[in-house]
Amino acid sequence: MTDGSLARLTDPRSPVYGVASAAAVTALALVEPRRLSVGGRLAYRAAIAGVTAWGVWAESRHAPEYLVSPLTRAGLTVGAAGLAFGVAEAGEAADARLADALSRRGVPRPRVALAAATGVASLASWWWGSRHADAADDPWLEVDDAVEFTDVPAETRLLALRLLSATDQWGAAALREQALGGAPRGVLLGQRPVPSAVRRAR
Repeated sequence: MTDGSLARLTDPRSPVYGVASAAAVTALALVEPRRLSVGGRLAYRAAIAGVTAWGVWAESRHAPEYLVSPLTRAGLTVGAAGLAFGVAEAGEAADARLADALSRRGVPRPRVALAAATGVASLASWWWGSRHADAADDPWLEVDDAVEFTDVPAETRLLALRLLSATDQWGAAALREQALGGAPRGVLLGQRPVPSAVRRAR
């Protein structure tokens, strides 16, 4: 498998990922866990955990690094796989009840119907997500473009300065220096220079 193919398999916006992930969950849904041996059931649960990990890793690919670091991404992936493995028995019980309910309603091949519904739902979810991916890209990174600075009343600036004077921790000293002189226009305390009354308060 080439690097390009591997990249597409882990890119949630790629049709390759959409089709492959839908095929994977459809194949898993075709399996009847109650007919598996102990070893087969263990392999089945491991496969579900693997597909879950793959999905989480891929879906977090385009998350900005300041929100999801590589270490956080790896932790989420491992945690999702572990969770999928941990709840596998409950999931199999729910799957069995659903398959039996379809059979009682006269569905001739309930397992096939269940798998088909799972595949369609997976493809629909991928299509919707990829369609809205561009609109959702890094919305926080564009906040600065929408910021409008406004003048702050002198009383508010004075109150802010008094609060900053209560400690030298968490950058308060640097903020006081900005407030009392040399702060860029529109930064922190407003656009106009701090009045002399505020300077005397220090």
